[in-house]
Amino acid sequence: MGAVTPPRPLLESDDRSAFDCGRASVNAWFARHAWNNHASGVSRVNVIADVATGKIVGYVTLSASVG
Repeated sequence: MGAVTPPRPLLESDDRSAFDCGRASVNAWFARHAWNNHASGVSRVNVIADVATGKIVGYVTLSASVG
């Protein structure tokens, strides 16, 4: 991996299935739930990608809760 993009919002067209951080539960959440949560407003998902390949190499999810 070389240079990465600045953080940007997740897009529906992003290939979430190729993401692998080495933790199966984190990979599975990202592949299965990240887009639906982002699109519905439950959370905001931002990603960084490899500049050369466009492959997502990291993400952060933020959500607010009223407690």
